[in-house]
Amino acid sequence: MKSLFSIVEDVGSRMTKYIRQNKNTPLESKELAAKFTTDVVSSCIFDTDAQSFTNEKSEISEQGRKMFDSSFLFVIVMIFMSLFPKLAKLLKIGMVSKSVEKFFTKLMVEAIQYREKNGIQRVDYLEHLISLRNKKEISDLD
Repeated sequence: MKSLFSIVEDVGSRMTKYIRQNKNTPLESKELAAKFTTDVVSSCIFDTDAQSFTNEKSEISEQGRKMFDSSFLFVIVMIFMSLFPKLAKLLKIGMVSKSVEKFFTKLMVEAIQYREKNGIQRVDYLEHLISLRNKKEISDLD
């Protein structure tokens, strides 16, 4: 966790800059928190800059919004999965849509391939997953 502090601090600096640039514009706290969280998660897990503070329609932000869709259907699916987890697994009902799952899986695979190709190592979540995969404790699809 200590090693990730500098990443969180960097995203905090970008958020501060964004707030200062928009000081005469009302900002929604929910949207500000979403941008911050998106940038922190994408940096810590995927080693990717989501650019949430500079690109209003970044792909990672859009997919993240889809992931946490709070529609009525999403709520029904969550209740169903909670009440009938074995049936949900049998029917292959997931918490996120297949397109969102495919996007983030591709993002992770590309980040892993880039690191391995370029010999990059960081003390972060992605490096932990690579280590587990190399020890055969998880598969590529886990």
